[in-house]
Amino acid sequence: MSDKWWDMSDDELDDLFREASDKVQIPFDQSSLDKLKVKIDPKPVIVPATRFKNERWLLLLLLLCFVGAGIGYYLTKDNVSVKLTGQKNQKENTLNKQKQSVATVKENSEDVFSTKEKTTEKLIANEHNSIQEKLVEQKSARNTKREEIGITEKQVAKIEEQKTKNESEKLIQKQSNISLVKHKKTSKPIFNTHNITPNAKKAIEVSPTENTLSNNLASKQPNKLALLSSKPLKALKTNFNIVLPAFEESNPEPTVNPIVSTLKKSRFGIRLAIAPDANAVENLGDFAFGKSAGILFEYNLTKRFTLQTGAIYTYKQYTTGIENYHAWAKNWSYRPVLPTSVAGDCKILDIPINIRYNVFMKPKNTWFVSAGVSSYLMLTENYEYYYPESATVPINFPRNVSWKRDDDYFMSTLNLSFGFEKRINQHISIQAEPYLKTPLKEVGRGKVNLYSSGILFSLKYGF
Repeated sequence: MSDKWWDMSDDELDDLFREASDKVQIPFDQSSLDKLKVKIDPKPVIVPATRFKNERWLLLLLLLCFVGAGIGYYLTKDNVSVKLTGQKNQKENTLNKQKQSVATVKENSEDVFSTKEKTTEKLIANEHNSIQEKLVEQKSARNTKREEIGITEKQVAKIEEQKTKNESEKLIQKQSNISLVKHKKTSKPIFNTHNITPNAKKAIEVSPTENTLSNNLASKQPNKLALLSSKPLKALKTNFNIVLPAFEESNPEPTVNPIVSTLKKSRFGIRLAIAPDANAVENLGDFAFGKSAGILFEYNLTKRFTLQTGAIYTYKQYTTGIENYHAWAKNWSYRPVLPTSVAGDCKILDIPINIRYNVFMKPKNTWFVSAGVSSYLMLTENYEYYYPESATVPINFPRNVSWKRDDDYFMSTLNLSFGFEKRINQHISIQAEPYLKTPLKEVGRGKVNLYSSGILFSLKYGF
């Protein structure tokens, strides 16, 4: 065996290197071994999640269209109601004018009738006065004749009796002739007796004293009364333009439920909502409290169904084991040390689309149920990992991790709720709504099934 290495054979060189390596003792370092393993082992490939930007803008566009349609319907409804009220007022004005015209016609007819009665009474009174004056003159003339002639009172009485008999016979004959003339020439009455008011009938009726007085006047002045009764009365030349109201079919108006009428007034509503939010992973057994606040829009589709949407800003907290973070549990299966639990918190923009059904409705109280889905827009995510105290954790293992605007999860949660609404006045109402949100798909970086529950308190203003 040569001492010079260039003269050695291959076998001799192998033996030389083997002896040298056996003599050297290298100290073992576990950290360097771990670093080597990390460099050698393949890193898990994390597929970046796709973002649905187009769907997000489409959802916002649909929301704006929905709000615009509600406002347009509200404005057109007010214009139609104004037109209908204007037409009703015109009809009422025409009916009032027609009623006033009929009332004026009746008043004019009563005035004409009263004036006619007054004229006839004046004529009778004038004739009565003239007859009395003539009787007084005749008596005075007779007295003067008696004084001049000196006739006895008995003779005068006999002469007067004969005169009265002759006059009564003549009056009976004339009355019979007048009755025949009246039957032949009957004049139509100006007014129908059926339409005469009670006051007018009283005016027409003659008292018994007046009736006897008229008979006495007729006996004393037969010629004048006969002339008056033989002449037919002339009809008054009056043309009253009587405008009767047009015939309208009056259908009975349908009875309107007061509950439904009050609800119809608020077709569109805005709600300011706030809620304490309890959150947990996989189930609600071990939950942590968060908070929610937002604005919601409502539109009454029918008497009982209402469409709801809006935006709710939510802060959620939850803590669970690494096995419930499905993405990390699969990727970390090769690691020698795993965290016992992970505490997470995230800020989410919740966009719900719900349908509400009013079960019991009263003028001021309403019980309802609601169901729908929510889309989560993830704003921030923060996670803190807790490892066992006894284990040695490598330096490169995560402790605190955070992300911003990582991903969006559309139609990821099912919403179920029921509630009570109390109406304060025509526009303002308050309501309390216990709710439950169950996952339809996994959310977040760790892909967890996130449950939420709470009571949503809101103040509503209806248009």
